[in-house]
Amino acid sequence: MGVRKASVFKYISDEFPTNIGVVSGIVGLAGGLGGFLLPIMFGILQDLTGIRSTCFMLMYGVVWVSLIWMYWTEVRKAEIIGPRSKAFSLRN
Repeated sequence: MGVRKASVFKYISDEFPTNIGVVSGIVGLAGGLGGFLLPIMFGILQDLTGIRSTCFMLMYGVVWVSLIWMYWTEVRKAEIIGPRSKAFSLRN
């Protein structure tokens, strides 16, 4: 069950080579909070609505917020064509 569980830590050294400890701590904090708060929020939603599938609705919302955040921080700043693109750097 732990397959690819810590794959995000592999990319920390590539993206943040000077702040590996700080970023690892923040990633660990986010994972710990998610593991602690999400089950509590699932129970609260089931108590409020009486519908067990509301936990999936909450997870759907969390995924969409994460995807939008990733788009605004990573994808939008990536240059596809030009001197800063990966394709340009591979050719030269």
